[in-house]
Amino acid sequence: MEIINNAIIIFIFCSSYIYLYTLTLLKPFMKEQHIRTLFNIWKIVEYVNYFGFHKKIEIKNYDKITTEKNKWGFIISNHKSILDSIIIMIIMKDNKLHFTNLKTIIKYSNKNMQNEVLKIYNMVLVKKNWNDDINYLNKMVYKWKNENINQQIIMYPEGSILTEKTAATYNNLRNIHCGLFNYIVNKIINVKYIYDLTIIYKVNNRILIGEKDIFYNFLTNPEFKIIINFDKYEKKNISEDWLEKIWKKKDDFIMNYAA
Repeated sequence: MEIINNAIIIFIFCSSYIYLYTLTLLKPFMKEQHIRTLFNIWKIVEYVNYFGFHKKIEIKNYDKITTEKNKWGFIISNHKSILDSIIIMIIMKDNKLHFTNLKTIIKYSNKNMQNEVLKIYNMVLVKKNWNDDINYLNKMVYKWKNENINQQIIMYPEGSILTEKTAATYNNLRNIHCGLFNYIVNKIINVKYIYDLTIIYKVNNRILIGEKDIFYNFLTNPEFKIIINFDKYEKKNISEDWLEKIWKKKDDFIMNYAA
């Protein structure tokens, strides 16, 4: 029964985002009342996702996201699975924030449909070309300011989970890219708080690594748990080497949790 329930949750999750992508692309060609109806259906599906995953989460050191006018948050996280995106949406919902408050910095995908939808929501798609990426980021920041809502920027400093693993400095994490992080902290004046999110997928004392291992245990193992550690920092206390120190602290936290 556990397998069936979890399989249904995964199916609903995958289907809901395909549904959202399709709906977003078709929106310009639809009547307003039809758009509202279809988005309401998506909200119902989103709530099913929320409660299905929430019961598997243990939240540690949870700080509320501060929502001050014109003061944005910047969330950084390790990146283990596509389930990470659900965790972040749950955190947003627990803090009474909508998915439109979330601005993701993410690598260009080989899925054109995904790229087009992310562009519609003013997400930042990076190409790993510094000058182009900075110019694109600055254009998006200008648009974010005009939206006049409390923005929460999310970035995975390790990059894509699809990137080949190279020799890493850490035991449980991949190497990080600090350049874009430091640029956002130093140049985007609206950012006031940095939130460090650590996500651990585990069964008993075993840390799960790899999408296949995570999904298999999510579907089949009743001992599967998701651990969240969520710390808040003020931007004024962030130094140039702060991210490297935090990643070492994050790595030690994961090691200790598995002991």
